[in-house]
Amino acid sequence: MPDSAHSPASAKIAEFAVPAAPGPDRMPARRAFVPEQSRAFDPFLMFVEFGPRELRETSWGFGPHPHKGFETITYMLAGGIEHRDSAGGHAVLGPGDVQWMTAGAGIVHSEEPPASLRERGGIVHGFQIWLNLPAALKNAPPGFAVLHGADTPLAEPAPGVAVRVIGGRCAGVESPLRLRSPVFLWHVTLAPGARWTFAKEDGWSAFAYAFSAAAHGRLTVFDRAGEHATLANETAAPLELLVLGGQPFDEPIASYGPFVMTSREEIVAAIRDYQSGRMGSLPE
Repeated sequence: MPDSAHSPASAKIAEFAVPAAPGPDRMPARRAFVPEQSRAFDPFLMFVEFGPRELRETSWGFGPHPHKGFETITYMLAGGIEHRDSAGGHAVLGPGDVQWMTAGAGIVHSEEPPASLRERGGIVHGFQIWLNLPAALKNAPPGFAVLHGADTPLAEPAPGVAVRVIGGRCAGVESPLRLRSPVFLWHVTLAPGARWTFAKEDGWSAFAYAFSAAAHGRLTVFDRAGEHATLANETAAPLELLVLGGQPFDEPIASYGPFVMTSREEIVAAIRDYQSGRMGSLPE
């Protein structure tokens, strides 16, 4: 896939603001889409920005709960989170860190503020992204990987453009995370006036979510047709975005809470697996 553009850029097919709404834990969240709305974003199932919020002002955190049939990606901008899972995975994430968990055949995990953050307080801000697995991999063994901010490779594909390559490849720079699906996930910073046309595979989904300055919450969806898409910052301040893309699976989606499969029968089986203990449990 070329890293420079020599053909017309993929057109935007939608651009809209994602409002913030308080959740039951008093953590503000912007839900760009959920599984039932995800067809245009295939293979991504859900995209949520949570925070920023002072931890002492919220009961935020997720105790033990199951997942099956997809992958979860948590990216922390501020604060921290502690992950534990029934496959033995454990990590404490801080600002700039990413956890990439494959639920696959089924896993139980928790994501809660680490003790140090609960004791001292602080701002919590980050993203939760769900990435689908194709039908052939929905029963893959569960797994867990962490990419620390200090180890995230950086690319400078154009003047005034800086890219943290969380997943996939950009301008010859590749993330160390080994992915199961053809996708990219970049944290892009555009200087004032910067413009960048980036390469993507023809037919891939791609979208950008801005989370700084006056553009906070702006979601841009690009046409799958074409091998390029363009980002531009026409403001007087740096613009930060998450830019995601991937090869669509174009498979049926059946979702129920923490399970995403291809049929209702598979959802029923996933619930039975969890209730029978086949997905394991967290150590005491």
